[in-house]
Amino acid sequence: MLNDIIAGPGYSLCLQLSDSDLNALRASVRVQWLDILTERYPQHSELFNTTDLFNYHTLDSYIDHKSLWTKQSRILPPSVISMMKEMPFYRHLYSLFRGFRISNEEQFQTEEVYWRIVRPLSDQDIGPLHADKWFWDLGHGVMPPDHWRLKVWIPLYCEPGKSGLRVVPYSHQKNYSYSHQFRDGMNKPLITTCESELNILLLDTQPGQIVVFNDTLIHGGAPSSDFTRFSIEFTMLIPN
Repeated sequence: MLNDIIAGPGYSLCLQLSDSDLNALRASVRVQWLDILTERYPQHSELFNTTDLFNYHTLDSYIDHKSLWTKQSRILPPSVISMMKEMPFYRHLYSLFRGFRISNEEQFQTEEVYWRIVRPLSDQDIGPLHADKWFWDLGHGVMPPDHWRLKVWIPLYCEPGKSGLRVVPYSHQKNYSYSHQFRDGMNKPLITTCESELNILLLDTQPGQIVVFNDTLIHGGAPSSDFTRFSIEFTMLIPN
């Protein structure tokens, strides 16, 4: 794994959630998702209760998507993070990167694992290509001394070959320039290289297939095709 992330293409696909662990994380996200929806729009609670996460986009006419899903609203509660830490994939990561902890750059809680929603053909739900390091360099989060970072991304619902994570293999071995703009209350990076000049690869991930990638790898989301995509992610802070 580490060879792929450092010396190889910049990412590893060697970990996979079991079906039971995938279903447990899906159920946990759905509980949180449903609580938020029914609290804001109680008049539609019956509709929400009978809607699957991957059909979330069918609710667009009943809700205000942007105001509902702030980043704070999408952070998993500590009880779910504790459950996740007992899963084999997390135990394996901890055996490889002993002593790592999950970052909390938003400072809403001690550790922050959050989920994302990407509706079909909605460019509003994905950001531009970037390296996570750029956010830290722009002052988003405080890095503890003598640590380095890796990112973990897990699709809960996705369409293999159609939606998921786009990466630029080996981009972590190069220096790409970027600018920044103030959006959603913070400075966010904007790569200055045109996408047409990059060798962008859509990872052909199955639901539950875990992507661990380099902090300097250029990447970004891909719009969903027919169904809403849900994923979870977190940053590992690893002691040297």
